[in-house]
Amino acid sequence: LQNKLLTGAPLATLEADIVQYSIQMKALKREQAYRFACIIRQAVLNLLGRNNVDDPTNFVGDGFSQADWDETPEDSFWMPEVKFNQGLLFTYFGEHQKQVDMVQKYGHDYLQKAVMAGAEN
Repeated sequence: LQNKLLTGAPLATLEADIVQYSIQMKALKREQAYRFACIIRQAVLNLLGRNNVDDPTNFVGDGFSQADWDETPEDSFWMPEVKFNQGLLFTYFGEHQKQVDMVQKYGHDYLQKAVMAGAEN
């Protein structure tokens, strides 16, 4: 799903694919896959203008709840995925300073840290 977003798949089609995938992952009790799908869906909903019209870089909405957002810093594997997708929104919507601030806060290698943390588990 992430690759489809990055390679320019039609957003409406991608959103439908994410919903279907999410249903399947929830039924299979694949929590991490389900959570990742929710993250990507929130980015897509923002890009489609269906959520956060006033601030399209806000990452809380129909795909990703405030409770999910509040839980993000506690999960060393999940947080970088959230920040990566929020960074896409910062870049797309011209909020380059917010992207810089985020990278400075978490470090330029925070995605690498997450991959390594996931490999250790």
